[in-house]
Amino acid sequence: MELAGRSIRERVMQTLVVFVVFFAYDYLQNAVDWSYLFAATALFFVMMLVIDGLSERLKSRS
Repeated sequence: MELAGRSIRERVMQTLVVFVVFFAYDYLQNAVDWSYLFAATALFFVMMLVIDGLSERLKSRS
């Protein structure tokens, strides 16, 4: 199954990488904020879907 041209596995892996990077940064700053981490990764996931969907739509029009 694909979401906007990429597999769900790819999308989840990208989101997990973003989560780990933000967590590591917060951990090094001694300020882990779980609500920020989950909100930022969810926003990243949604924004990647929107960007890839728009790019696929623009490619199909050309």
